[in-house]
Amino acid sequence: MTNYVTVQNIETQNKIKTLEDYNNRLIELIKIQKEANDFQQQKIEVMESQITLLNRQVTDGPLQPTQPKDYDKLEFSKALALACSIKIDKVKSEVADEDKFCELE
Repeated sequence: MTNYVTVQNIETQNKIKTLEDYNNRLIELIKIQKEANDFQQQKIEVMESQITLLNRQVTDGPLQPTQPKDYDKLEFSKALALACSIKIDKVKSEVADEDKFCELE
């Protein structure tokens, strides 16, 4: 009887350990998803500012050298959009790696 209880305890502990591992992986995936969502929101904000700048160009004409502030914003927006897209690609790659890791079990 003692052996049976010991075996049951070991099996239960193994199941608990497996569930804890899955839970930890899910928490990591949620963190990655939140980070991706934050970058997506930043990208949306950059695009909104770019639309605003483009609308100004249409109504005011092309940017002149006397408008460095708007030009700097446009260049900054482009650089930030590029950085965000690179980070999003990296996050997608990490999520794909996590999916492969989960499939191995």
